[in-house]
Amino acid sequence: KPTVGAKRDTNPVAQMREGLGYIRRNQTVLTLLGITAVSNIFAFGYAALMPAFARDVLHGGPETLGWLSAAVGVGALTGALTVASLGSFKHKGLLLTAGNLFFPAMVLLFASSNILPLSMLILVGAGFGFMIQNAMANTLVQMSVPDHLRGRVMSVYMLVFQGFFPIGSLMAGTIAQYFGVPIGAAFGGTIAFIAGWVWLWRAPYIRKLA
Repeated sequence: KPTVGAKRDTNPVAQMREGLGYIRRNQTVLTLLGITAVSNIFAFGYAALMPAFARDVLHGGPETLGWLSAAVGVGALTGALTVASLGSFKHKGLLLTAGNLFFPAMVLLFASSNILPLSMLILVGAGFGFMIQNAMANTLVQMSVPDHLRGRVMSVYMLVFQGFFPIGSLMAGTIAQYFGVPIGAAFGGTIAFIAGWVWLWRAPYIRKLA
């Protein structure tokens, strides 16, 4: 931690290197970024396939897609309100772990459903799990980083959070093209679900974060 009055390097490259070095050395932050990356690459790939689900699996059209999207939005809004209502909740790591398992589980259930009302109910759960997982990850990253590095670390977090969506969408679309739409979603959901159990076993310190 820099001493008061210490001169900091204003070179952007040096600052970026310092932030990346901190992430590499900090096991907690590195794991939180890994959880976010796996979720956004694999589990969230189902979102790119929703038009195909509406047409090919649920045999609907634009209205069906609208209902599916609305269900995700309802779940995400519910998750956001739930997080906001918790205030200074003392078991953020445990909640993150639960969301990290619940979200891909909902993706797997969605991939296996061909009934619109059931699919909508599952997507409410998926939106809820996604919001819980990522809100907790965002909060815990910020709480784990010293003030002078928070901006640099959070820029990496936002790169992982937003920049990995296209990778997951491309992967899900490619698999769906060759093996079918449900398999395209189920593949990513399975990888994320397994990863969630691996972190549950190998990273118990995440569950203890407050």
